Parts: sequence; C-alpha cells; structure tokens
Amino acid sequence: MKKTMFKKAIFLMGAVLFLISFAGMSVASEDVVVVETQTIKGSILAIHADTAMVELKNESGETMSLKAGPNINLETFIEGQAVIIECNNEGIITSITTVETVN
Repeated sequence: MKKTMFKKAIFLMGAVLFLISFAGMSVASEDVVVVETQTIKGSILAIHADTAMVELKNESGETMSLKAGPNINLETFIEGQAVIIECNNEGIITSITTVETVN
C-alpha cells in the first residue's frame, strides 16, 4: 500500500512540475512586445499641434491620421509638404523626413 501511495505522489509531483513549466513559458511570451514599423510616403494635409496629430495623404490617395511621437517637432513641417514617415504599429510617428515630391 505504501508503494502505491508513493507512486501516486511521484506521479502527482511530475504532473505539477510539467504544468508549471508551461505556465512559465506563457508568462514569458506575454512579456515580449513586437513593435513593427512601416514607412509611408505622402503629403501632409493638416497638422494639429495641440493634439500632435498629422493628417496625411499617402501615395495611394488614402488619408490617415497619425500621432507624432515625443521626439517629433511638428513646427518644422507645413501643410502640403511631401514627406516620408516612419510609424510603429500603434500609429505613432517615429520619424518624418521631407522629400522633393511623392512618386
């Protein structure tokens, strides 16, 4: 009878350790944040300095609103200016570069 209880205890401890190993993996995977960036060529339609929003018309003619990141000085840009914008997957502008024309 003692052997049966001992086997059950070993089995139970193994099962618990197995489950804990998966719990640790799921917690670790939640800590990883993937930040994708995209490059958009277009023209500035409007700049809203009070909200740090930039309205942009891209090469395909679509309009979009993006928020300028904390390192972006919107005072150096004007409406109608052709730009290349890099933004993250949350729509936050990380850089703006002026260009001659948008192709």
